Amino acid sequence: MRRLVFALALLATASACMTPDEASDPKRRGGTTVGNGRLVPIAIAVRYASDGTGIDSETKHKVDALIEEAQSAGKVSNKVTKALGREGQTVDCVELNEVADVAPLKAKICYAVKAGNEKQKAELTSTETVFRCSPDVMTPGGGSGSGC
Repeated sequence: MRRLVFALALLATASACMTPDEASDPKRRGGTTVGNGRLVPIAIAVRYASDGTGIDSETKHKVDALIEEAQSAGKVSNKVTKALGREGQTVDCVELNEVADVAPLKAKICYAVKAGNEKQKAELTSTETVFRCSPDVMTPGGGSGSGC
């Protein structure tokens, strides 16, 4: 509940800092609007945690290959990677050009993540849909989107 309140407060603060023109531009505030004017996420964040022995590099390689495939197909507009720790902990975030591309790519990534977590017998990798690859998403506990 605290994360939700914090996320809403952060969103309200960010909106208040924009001019009316900036606030009406979906690319500035993150996400994109659909026919009914609803703001929808267009980015996927994948967090790689460590249990003291490094991240699940096999899952990271699989997810990286899926992201590269989407980039080659021209579906990715931006990719951001941020290192968080000495054992390989990172956050990868990809912004997609079209709303329709989010669900299929997320489903493939979630499949790889779930398989990796089952193999490791630990929830070391997590995935969520976010509005954009903003600085708050690129932190260890950042983001407030939906998981797999």
